[in-house]
Amino acid sequence: MNISEKYLFDLQGYLVVENVLSADECRQARKQLDRAKTVAEETPDGVSSQGRWHMAFGVLELGEPFLKLIDHPAVTHILEGIIAPKLRLEHAYSFVYSQGAPPLQLHAGDPDEWLTYHYHVHRGRIRTGMCVVSYILQDIYETSGGFVCIPGSHKSNFDLTTDEQSDLFALNSPFVRAIPARAGSAIIFTETLIHGARSWTESEPRYGLFYKYNDRGARHMHPRNSPAPPEVLANLTPRQQGFFEEPWRTGGPADAKCDVYCETLASGIGTSMNSAATDSATENSGPPTCLRPENHVHLLTQCHQDGCLGNARIGPSCKSNLEMREE
Repeated sequence: MNISEKYLFDLQGYLVVENVLSADECRQARKQLDRAKTVAEETPDGVSSQGRWHMAFGVLELGEPFLKLIDHPAVTHILEGIIAPKLRLEHAYSFVYSQGAPPLQLHAGDPDEWLTYHYHVHRGRIRTGMCVVSYILQDIYETSGGFVCIPGSHKSNFDLTTDEQSDLFALNSPFVRAIPARAGSAIIFTETLIHGARSWTESEPRYGLFYKYNDRGARHMHPRNSPAPPEVLANLTPRQQGFFEEPWRTGGPADAKCDVYCETLASGIGTSMNSAATDSATENSGPPTCLRPENHVHLLTQCHQDGCLGNARIGPSCKSNLEMREE
């Protein structure tokens, strides 16, 4: 993530990345969504959809091009720079709405829910919570409707009364900006940014495709609501599987030969977390040392080597490393 990208994201709360998808991939995605969509009785605001809102969940089950977007480098290099080096994909879904569809009122995540919704900059590094990637599958103009936001609102520090919110957050407010974008682009924005959608005005339906990412060490949704069911997960690459790992396995998917927890001997805090660790140590005539102690996270009983859990106990070098981190 370069300095211009950091500056613009910090200034606006969003960033537009162009040429993520090709024209053919956009057409393919729209066709897939047409087959998968179902009519929504109500919009997310609880308003009658008038038959003009459609939804499609489980988009990863549709195959490509949706799977490649899990870890598309043009997008993940931005997300890794503003959320965390290790990411979780919390949601992947689509809204398809036709001309005259009801709008989606302005909203944002509550920054008091610190783990998921926050924004701050420290020592030149952006740190925010859950972010949305909105993939643009057709050209969108300022007059088209669809995604709008209040740029810079992700950094607001003052609470408003209900009446003040009604005035400032009206979709026709002068503070609200429509974001035009070309087909194949991605709009990346933090959930703490105030955002919504105006009524769609174009004759062709609006195909909204949304992927929501969080820090892998956090979880916003229950595991049963994962966008990647087991049959999808089994066919992903190891890197992609890491986007659906448990929070305590932030190093990535476990390698088959290394799927054993460490036994923490440092600071007197540990006993065996898994009997397999003890069994493995016995078979190898003593506990092996950590494979990469410099990556050992304080108070997490894991040893990471290239994204897998190390079959190891914490040796003296790890203990020293942990003590240094405690300081």
